[in-house]
Amino acid sequence: MGADDKQIGKNLATLRGERSQQDVASQMRALGYKWSQATVWAVEKGERPLKVVEAVALAGLFSKTLDDLLSSDTSFDLALDELESAIAALKPARAMIDSAMERVETLIVEAPEELLSEREARVVALVEATMDLDDEDDVSARQVYGEIVKNANARRAWKAAAESSRES
Repeated sequence: MGADDKQIGKNLATLRGERSQQDVASQMRALGYKWSQATVWAVEKGERPLKVVEAVALAGLFSKTLDDLLSSDTSFDLALDELESAIAALKPARAMIDSAMERVETLIVEAPEELLSEREARVVALVEATMDLDDEDDVSARQVYGEIVKNANARRAWKAAAESSRES
């Protein structure tokens, strides 16, 4: 089912996203339409109906289909598109965080005790930030840091024992 002027206006506002109404009006003027910021505002409020050629131009402007602009359920689809894009953008960042965390854990094994003491607050803050990304509330960053240090000490002890047995 098609959307009414108010729904089309909401769809336009959703498609516009962070772009300003002035920016959309300028782009429409560049395509040959006599649009101003007030025109965009009026369409978004449902007070000015779109001409078919304007709707086609707007859909192209946002790299969307005409259905995206005219549909009564566009907001839901656009929200799903936004979520999908955010997840796709997050994956490489998550991989970088995981890689950096592994490197920090490895370096903790090799770090002298005084350096660990100096960097403890920073490591705890970064662990906390990582946990915030994962929305983990069941443990504290200090507990996680404690586990990292405990594992580092165990690795240090194992490394020392291995070196000692090679020397014997």
